[in-house]
Amino acid sequence: MKPMLPLCCSPAAFQLMKKQVAVMDSPDALLEGAIAIAMHQMPDIELQQVDRTIQQYTDVVRKRVRGSQPQAMLAHLHEF
Repeated sequence: MKPMLPLCCSPAAFQLMKKQVAVMDSPDALLEGAIAIAMHQMPDIELQQVDRTIQQYTDVVRKRVRGSQPQAMLAHLHEF
């Protein structure tokens, strides 16, 4: 007998992860894959809300940093 998928996660988490497999090397797919994994313990998580929150952090850091050095951005991001 062939098992039905998914076995150990919610159907929503499985579908979200499945959607990311083809484009896993993109930044959005990396974030959405991480959210799919988080859905195992946080089934009510909202993808758009997580994306908005991370974008807000990004906007704050970019306003603080002068220049485009990755080390400076990481230093300011560390404050969160």
